[in-house]
Amino acid sequence: MIRRQFVYFSLQLKRAARYLPFIIAVTLVLCISLSLALSSLVTTDQGDVRHKKIKVATVGEFVDSYFDFGVSAIQSMDSSRFAIEILDMTEEEAADALKRGEIVGYALIPSDFIIDAVSGDVGHIQFVTNNSGVDMFSLFKKEILELISCLLVESQNGVYAMEEIVFDICVDHSDVYDHMTVLSTSYVSLIFNRANALEIEVIGVGDSLSFAGYMFSGLTVLILLLCAIPCCPIFIKRDMAHSRLMNANRFSPLRQILGEYSAFLCVMLINTAILIISMTLGAGKIFNVIPDLAELTNTEIILLPLRLLPATLAITALQFLLFELTDSLIGGILLQFFAAVALAYTSGCFYPISFFPKAIQIFSKFTPSGLARAYLSSIISGADSLIYVISLIAYALALLFVTVIIRARRIRA
Repeated sequence: MIRRQFVYFSLQLKRAARYLPFIIAVTLVLCISLSLALSSLVTTDQGDVRHKKIKVATVGEFVDSYFDFGVSAIQSMDSSRFAIEILDMTEEEAADALKRGEIVGYALIPSDFIIDAVSGDVGHIQFVTNNSGVDMFSLFKKEILELISCLLVESQNGVYAMEEIVFDICVDHSDVYDHMTVLSTSYVSLIFNRANALEIEVIGVGDSLSFAGYMFSGLTVLILLLCAIPCCPIFIKRDMAHSRLMNANRFSPLRQILGEYSAFLCVMLINTAILIISMTLGAGKIFNVIPDLAELTNTEIILLPLRLLPATLAITALQFLLFELTDSLIGGILLQFFAAVALAYTSGCFYPISFFPKAIQIFSKFTPSGLARAYLSSIISGADSLIYVISLIAYALALLFVTVIIRARRIRA
C-alpha cells in the first residue's frame, strides 16, 4: 500500500516537473514585479516621508514685530522646526493652499493678539483645517492645537494670574518684575526644550512592524496565493474517468488527494524558496534596507522559506480545494485569481489591516491568508508564533478533508 502511494506521488511529481520551468518563470515575474514595487515603497518610506515637513500658515495683520520675532525664534530654535514649517499668507492664499493640500491648516491671528497678551489678556486663535480622516497629518494638527491651548494659553494665564496675586497680597512690589522676568524666561526655555520631556516610540502600522516590513509580509502572502495559477493545467481534473478507475482498484479518494497534494506542495515549496531569493535580489538587498528584516541573521534568512512551511501548507490546501471545485481550465484560473485577490485584500496584504473596519479585521483572522500574513509578521517581529502554527496546520487539515469529500462525491457522480 505504501509502495503504491509512493509510486502515485512520483508520477504526479513527474507530471509537475514537465511544467516546472513555466511555473518558475511565472513565479519569477510575479516576485520581481512585486519586489520592485516593495523597493519603491521602501525608498519612499525612508526618503520623502522622513524629510517632509508639515506646512502651517499664519494669517493676520500684525501691527508690531513681536509676532514675527516669535515665529522666527520658533523656526530657528524650537524642536518643532524639524517637522513643521510656518508660512505667512493672506487668508485667501491660505484657503486656496488648504484646498490644494499644500498646507494642513492655517491659524487666524487677531491683529492685537500680542499687545493683549503682554497685558495678560490672551485672545483666541482660530485654527482652520480640513476633515482628512485619521492619519499622521491629523495627529500633528491635534498636536499643534494642544500646543496653542495648553502650553501657551494656560501657562500665560498662570503667569499673569500669579502676578495679580502678588500685587494683591504683597506690600513691597520692588522685586516683583525681576521675579516675573525669571519666571517668563524659565517658561520660554521650557517651551523650547519640550522635546526632552517626552519619548516617542514607533510601534509601526500593524503587527509592530514598519510600513515596509508589513508590506513585505503582505506581498509575500499575495505571491503565494497567485503562484497556484500556473499549476492549474496540472492539477485541475477535467475528466474523472481515471480517478474512478483508481477508486475501483482500491485506491481511495483520500490516497489520491494525498499523492496529488504532496506533489503540488513540493512545487510550491520550490516557489517559496524562489520567492524569498528573488524578492531579496529584485528589491536591492531588501533584507538590509527594511529595518525589521535587517535584524534577521543570515541563518534566519536562509531558514525563512522553511519557517514559512505552516503558511504554505494552509494556502496550498486552499488552492488545492479550488482545483477540485472546477473541471474547466479557464474557470479554474479565474477562480484562483479572484480568490487570491479577494483574500489578499481582506487579509491586509494591500493595506495595513488596521485601516479596515472592525468587521473585516475580525474576518481576516479566520482566513488562511490572514493567518499566514499574521504568522509571517510574527516571524519578522520576533513575536510568539506558536498559535499561528497550530491554527495554520489545523486549517490545512480541515481544507484537505473537505477536498477529499468533494473528490469522493465527484467520483460517485
